[in-house]
Amino acid sequence: MVATNGGLQYTVMEPVTIGESGNVLALVRAVETGPEYNTAAGTVLVIVNPSSVAGIESITNDADIAGGRLKETDAEFRERYYQSVDYPGGVNADALRAALLNDVEGVSSAFVYENDADEFDNTYNLPAHSIEAVVYGGVDETIAKTIYAKRSGGIQTVGNVAVSVMTASQQQLYIRFSRPTTKKVWIKVSNLKKGADYAGDDAIKQALIDYIGSNTAGGLEIGQNVVYIKLPGIVTAVSGVEDFDIDISTDGNTYTKTNIEVGYREKAITEESAVIIV
Repeated sequence: MVATNGGLQYTVMEPVTIGESGNVLALVRAVETGPEYNTAAGTVLVIVNPSSVAGIESITNDADIAGGRLKETDAEFRERYYQSVDYPGGVNADALRAALLNDVEGVSSAFVYENDADEFDNTYNLPAHSIEAVVYGGVDETIAKTIYAKRSGGIQTVGNVAVSVMTASQQQLYIRFSRPTTKKVWIKVSNLKKGADYAGDDAIKQALIDYIGSNTAGGLEIGQNVVYIKLPGIVTAVSGVEDFDIDISTDGNTYTKTNIEVGYREKAITEESAVIIV
């Protein structure tokens, strides 16, 4: 067991033998997870259990120790699973979503809803034996080709966009998918107090656009609510912002400090003209 002077401990992963040179290289691993275990070269200097390694005069790490991070959260695991499950050859809804997110340039959010029953699905308004991909970003033709390549045979596609795809047998099929209905969000930042290093109004506007998303890409996922309490942190992170009030609106007239609900076929967006700093 070795450690830094600050008490970060690492275990030697495999037994090693010191040769005639008097030096040996050993691989180590942190005893706990976390980015704090990433440490600079020359900082691992302590032998925690010297009695078990008699004869060793000193140790050090010639290179930085890197790669430490927190354990994967449940949310991170679910996102990684849904974007990769059965990805290479699968024909299920999860594999289709993974293909849209990973293979179609410009797609920043996608959800695939499936009805494998013989009856109409009243929850998602899907006919029997159908799928609907709701896709934000990307080119229509590329999205349609990806859906065609990944859908199961005999499963109809539904949606508000129809694209003709030519099969290998020279048959033209219409592949359908949906674009989400955009839900515009207005944001008003008032009583703004600025420090000497204030980055400017444009920096606040861009930070909020990046978080919520524009009319073409980025930001919140399809169906993800605009949670009011998260917005102050976006503005606070802009350099030089010291204090402010913030309100949001869905019509540009009535502003509140409450969440904005977004439907499963909707996508929250904003734009520079909708972020008002007064």
